[in-house]
Amino acid sequence: MKMRYVWMMAVLLLQTACGGSPTDGGWLASGTSWYMFLQIQNNAGDVDYAYTSNGQVLIRHGTILVNSDHTVTVGQMVDGELKDCSACPFQISNGQLAISYQYQSYTGSGPVSGQLTLSSADISTYNNDVQTLRPRSVNKVRGGS
Repeated sequence: MKMRYVWMMAVLLLQTACGGSPTDGGWLASGTSWYMFLQIQNNAGDVDYAYTSNGQVLIRHGTILVNSDHTVTVGQMVDGELKDCSACPFQISNGQLAISYQYQSYTGSGPVSGQLTLSSADISTYNNDVQTLRPRSVNKVRGGS
């Protein structure tokens, strides 16, 4: 009985020392002309969403909360797949975070749903990717006389 107690205490100490949750870390997703980055620590964090619109790069910021029922709540987002996530289910598999989403169509044609798959990444990868969205400067050459 005493040995079992020692093992249980050792397991509890290891869990406490390691801390965190499986969703902790940086997560990156991309699509045609957009990137989304989630930075989660202790079940809460930030959402950064960069995309192009009318030749400009727009960047939106929001918050994310990982709920105990394996859903996420995203706040303060006005654009992107996760903009209306109040209880979007998620799962982690093979090192990827998959979030099922549904939002109201921009055209008013009804709900749009799907799954956003994010891979483990860091903020510098996101920042570098966002730079690729920026319009490239064009050298204009004037014609001859």
